[in-house]
Amino acid sequence: MGGLDAESARPQTRCPVSNKAIGKHFHIDRDGYRIYFCSSACIDKFKKNPQQYLDTLKKQGVTLAKTPPPQSFCPPCGMKVDRTSKYVDVNGYRLYSCGDYCSKKMKDDPDKYIQMIRDKHQEPEPAPIPDKHAPDTPAPNRK
Repeated sequence: MGGLDAESARPQTRCPVSNKAIGKHFHIDRDGYRIYFCSSACIDKFKKNPQQYLDTLKKQGVTLAKTPPPQSFCPPCGMKVDRTSKYVDVNGYRLYSCGDYCSKKMKDDPDKYIQMIRDKHQEPEPAPIPDKHAPDTPAPNRK
C-alpha cells in the first residue's frame, strides 16, 4: 500500500475520496499505514469500498505515512504512560501525563511538549472533535 520507490514517492496531501485538502484529525490506520481524509463523511465512504480509493492513491504516486507509535511517556518527566493515564486536550491533541502536576505543565506550554513527543518519533493522539449538536449539559431525565 505504501510501497513506491523513493523518487516517485509523494506524501499524501489530498483526500482519496473528495480530492480536497486533508485534515490531520480525520484519519484511519490500516495495515500499518495512516490514511488521511478531509472529513468523517469521507472516512465512511472509504470504508465502504477501500480498494477503490487505495488504487486512486497508488495511481497518484502517493506513499502513505506509516502509523506512528502512540505516546508512551509523560513529556515533562519521562514516566511511562498509556491511554488509561490522565490527559489534557490542548491545541487539538490529547496529551497523556503521569499526574496533575505534569498535566498543568503541558497545558501551560503545549507546543513544547507536543514537539517532545514528536522528537521521540511518536505522535500525540488527536483530541476528539466535539459534537456540535451535543448539548452542553445532559438532558434531564423525563419519566
